Amino acid sequence: MDTHFTRLIWHFENVSDTITSMDAIKRYGMTRLSAVVFNARKAGYHIETIPTEGTNRYGKTVHFATYKYCGKRDN
Repeated sequence: MDTHFTRLIWHFENVSDTITSMDAIKRYGMTRLSAVVFNARKAGYHIETIPTEGTNRYGKTVHFATYKYCGKRDN
């Protein structure tokens, strides 16, 4: 079963330990990354939210979250 949850965990384990909403949309068609991260946290995965600042295509400063995978929690 291929779900957004399994794609997120696969990304963290095989591609990079970080992801942003734009990465998730472009790579996996995942438009509600924060909801998927919420469910991953409930399932015992340790994912930190890093406030990030960048510039959009119009040159304006924007703020967004970068999620960093820190492993599975021992419950």
